[in-house]
Amino acid sequence: MSAQPVRYRSVRQQNSFRATLRRLVGVLLVFFLTFSFFTAIVSESYRIDTASMSPTLAEGDRVVLLPLIYGPRLRAFGLVLPGFGVPQRGDLVAVRPGYMPPATIWNRIADPFVRFLSLQRRRAGAGTDWRSSVQIKRIVGLPGDTIRFERFVAYIKPEGSSVFRTEFDLAPVPYRIATGARPADWEALDPFGEAGDLQVLGPGEYFVLSDDRLSGVDSRHWGPVTYEEIDGKIVFRYWPFASWGRLR
Repeated sequence: MSAQPVRYRSVRQQNSFRATLRRLVGVLLVFFLTFSFFTAIVSESYRIDTASMSPTLAEGDRVVLLPLIYGPRLRAFGLVLPGFGVPQRGDLVAVRPGYMPPATIWNRIADPFVRFLSLQRRRAGAGTDWRSSVQIKRIVGLPGDTIRFERFVAYIKPEGSSVFRTEFDLAPVPYRIATGARPADWEALDPFGEAGDLQVLGPGEYFVLSDDRLSGVDSRHWGPVTYEEIDGKIVFRYWPFASWGRLR
């Protein structure tokens, strides 16, 4: 029986394979860096995980956030870059309440890769506290405002004014809220209910609320958020396709 010939790759073949591999890695690196820059500076996708923003947003909706409007947050470096404007009444925003634990260093490192490989469908640490730390809310109060509640509606006295007006009167865009059916033992004066004590916002503080005022958890529970805790403005819904369009 004759021995089978042993095949060896030539040096030229090995060099060609290595060159192809280097080119592939280089292309993937360029795509990754471009993706990371784009999502950190220009646009990022979010999935709505709760019904707290009903009737405006439903669980499962996918929306587009623009960090550039208020200034991109480079949290890994503790930087806030200049933006085109400041948060306004009625804006839909992604916030990170200060009471939530910060992401671990490993999640910070892994998150860009996970989002890149999943096309923004997944995040590192999904299902953990860090995942739930990014919440979609609506800005109702601005720095210097005095706020009180009646029947789940915020009444606001802007700084320098002597008159309370409803959040709907002050907001530049119309929106709707949901209050649902109250339980039999509901206490209207409960701080998290229909009414509450006056709250005065300090410099750089914003009062954010859920559109579902009965079940949503927001600044009524964990207090105002700061400018640095606002990730960006939600401007567009791209899924489901039937609800495609600009958001208010």
